[in-house]
Amino acid sequence: MLEKSTSRVRRRMLDAFCERHGKKPFALMEQKIVRQFRDEKVAAGTPEAANNLVKTLRAVFAWAVEAEEAQHNPAKGVPKINTGSSGFYTWTEKEVFQFMDYHPIGTKARKALSIMLLTGVRPSDAIRLGPQHERPGDTDASNGLLSFTEYKNRKRKPKHRTIPILPELRQVLDATPSGHLTYLVTEFGKPYASAK
Repeated sequence: MLEKSTSRVRRRMLDAFCERHGKKPFALMEQKIVRQFRDEKVAAGTPEAANNLVKTLRAVFAWAVEAEEAQHNPAKGVPKINTGSSGFYTWTEKEVFQFMDYHPIGTKARKALSIMLLTGVRPSDAIRLGPQHERPGDTDASNGLLSFTEYKNRKRKPKHRTIPILPELRQVLDATPSGHLTYLVTEFGKPYASAK
């Protein structure tokens, strides 16, 4: 089952696709047609949208084949476009220390950085972590553990994680209590909402 936000995005994409191509017989759709649709989006300067369209059409036709509404999946085997993206910029060690100098322990910015840096979790997990996820550690020297289920794919393929709370993170968390179920809260004292 898809996340609501993913469903909304796919619905908008399919609605726009149907506006343009909805009157054409789907039985005549072939791989080369799907490649043409993909390549139109690439030519328009939106290669990620091209990849998302192919992925969405692949899912629609997979359902149609399974429901015996279509004989084949014309999007299956249509390759993704290499967008040439190198991903998000990764801070250097110097930049991390510069940020830490500017945002000392006790600030929300430092707490957010510490959670991300010292747990390695996704942002969608970082905004959900809080005191209720803490468990005692196995040794007297332990600062405790964080035990949680990853937000991504939690309905389809849930992954449970237990990670140590490192001493540096424990220091930051103790210095900036949120008084809430999540460590990170907005300026209004509310938990952050995920885009997903």
